[in-house]
Amino acid sequence: MPVYVLTILTEVLTGIALALVIQFFFAGVQLAGQLIDTQMGFGIMNVVDPLIGTQAPILGNFKFILAILVFLQIDGHHYFIKALFDSYETIPIGQCVFLSPHFIESYLHYFGEIFIVGCKLSMPIVGTLLVTDFVMGIMARTVPQMNIFMVGMPIKILIGFLVLLVIIPIYIYLLNVSLENVFKQIYNLLR
Repeated sequence: MPVYVLTILTEVLTGIALALVIQFFFAGVQLAGQLIDTQMGFGIMNVVDPLIGTQAPILGNFKFILAILVFLQIDGHHYFIKALFDSYETIPIGQCVFLSPHFIESYLHYFGEIFIVGCKLSMPIVGTLLVTDFVMGIMARTVPQMNIFMVGMPIKILIGFLVLLVIIPIYIYLLNVSLENVFKQIYNLLR
């Protein structure tokens, strides 16, 4: 009986370890949306994410749904099932698994990738909005009669949506590249 419990525990932990790598990627996508929402002024408004049950940013949800669609479009779910199937060749059923120090180091690296993915995916819009803030600051100093706060928020939202519209093809390309990297990370983790 204890052998069966240990076998089931090993298989469950292997599946969770593989799924967590993909979850780290999607957390990076949510972080990108949070950064963009904060810069655009939508940081105050959040919606309830039914998957997690917490508050989630508006553009974060949009980017998350788009990332899931790209994940399904490139057959990411099939690649994940194949990775699970291949994990049985690497770790046969009933074999004891010992975690190497490299495993923990890899997971810390994958956790750090959340921030890198989030910054990569949000940088075009955040950078554009930073330039917009700079220009509005100059306008506030040169034309003090203009209420820059009343003019600034709609301009930032408009520019943010225009840049989002323009960079969606680049965003989808970055998602494809990042998801390929995620599956490489899964196979590295299996080794």
